[in-house]
Amino acid sequence: MISDSILMSVFIMGLLGSGHCIGMCGPIVMALSVTTAKNKSNKIIISYLLAYNLGRITSYVITGSIVSLFGIFLSSIIGIDSRKIFIIFSSMIMILLGLYLANWWVYAIVRIEKLGAFVWHLIQPMATKFIPIKNIPTAFIAGILWGMLPCGLLYTALIWAMSATSVFDATIIMISFGLGTLPAMMGVGIFSNSFKKYIQNKYIRSVAGLIIISFAIYQLLFFVD
Repeated sequence: MISDSILMSVFIMGLLGSGHCIGMCGPIVMALSVTTAKNKSNKIIISYLLAYNLGRITSYVITGSIVSLFGIFLSSIIGIDSRKIFIIFSSMIMILLGLYLANWWVYAIVRIEKLGAFVWHLIQPMATKFIPIKNIPTAFIAGILWGMLPCGLLYTALIWAMSATSVFDATIIMISFGLGTLPAMMGVGIFSNSFKKYIQNKYIRSVAGLIIISFAIYQLLFFVD
């Protein structure tokens, strides 16, 4: 069974990593809001945003389930202790993420995200066809595709999912991460630039970075014995 500390870690990572989320996905969400606002009510815009983000979290669950199968297979070959390797690795990347968010080492995550550029290069042409958003199903599909943007936060959550002992546990991990990112993505969609400026304030990012680093160190010191 997945530990509560891991679920809390990935949720906090998604929640406090909002500055990075907005930098990566914010322009897409703001574009969604601007293009739909011309002819739609606020209620419709919010429904589009919810559909988009549901699609985005769905893509996290799908990829998390896939990598968890790889992790389970690897564990069956190497042994149960291989889970600790994934936990240590993901905790170390969380530390890099915290350094990046606090602007203490900006290249810490950028280099990792380049690893996913090849896959995104294949998906991007299809993803762009769903912008602008025309209806709720389109918003959902767009969320699935744009949810595969190269993202250091997502990759860290996927490594956590790889440490899971079952696909179900991996699914819960990715849902926790997705829910953590939801407030920022909804906020930037509804309040646009005003919310973006607030969440990307250097002091807020520094505090967020420190908290994420603290959670990562906790995992390293107390979860892995």
